[in-house]
Amino acid sequence: MARVRRGVKGWRVAVLAALALLSCATVPQAEVFQLPGGVTMTIMQGCPMKLTEEELKREDSNAFAINLTSVPEPSIFHGPMLPASYIIVMEAGSYEPGPQFSCNERSLSSFITIDGAAQSSISIRPVRHWQKLAGPDAIEGYARNVQDCKDVGPRWSEIWTRNTLVRVPEAGGEQAFIGGQFGGCEYHVDQMSQAMVLTVGKSRFVVSKIVDDLFIREIKK
Repeated sequence: MARVRRGVKGWRVAVLAALALLSCATVPQAEVFQLPGGVTMTIMQGCPMKLTEEELKREDSNAFAINLTSVPEPSIFHGPMLPASYIIVMEAGSYEPGPQFSCNERSLSSFITIDGAAQSSISIRPVRHWQKLAGPDAIEGYARNVQDCKDVGPRWSEIWTRNTLVRVPEAGGEQAFIGGQFGGCEYHVDQMSQAMVLTVGKSRFVVSKIVDDLFIREIKK
């Protein structure tokens, strides 16, 4: 596996075939992928332009959870932007829940632009069986974030961690509230994470936003 270190502390890119890990500890140079048909996919941390919730569609956070029992806080925003770009923003998980969507160059959200593709050829959908599809780097990144929680404690303040809110798939996804109890570090990381299957033409990727880190794996046919 080739590992490239850029001139910004905390930025790592590991590439193996079509597998890429983007660590979002700082604002890095954009990473560009050339897709079939002259399509370009650019991925970076932060948002290079001002965007609001009114300009983009917000997906249901629960649908894109990496664990079907969790109730995640970050969301996925996406939509077409002129002249021929499609934009996807995956919110960072380390921010306290509840603040209004803020897209700026200093944020730890992940920003994806797709240029040169027909809008009808782009789609995002939830990942089923995330553990099987995410790839080893994403699984390792998940474990690293869980260990960080165990070492230094939850990232969110006590108001968000002293209770537990879970979904029960067998009950149709209804939520169950457990008061006065922290759900544990795996639960906490699940709350701060999301994943999607991104289709661009004939290319498909599993994109995982684990807290502040982004992992991309192409799904080969």
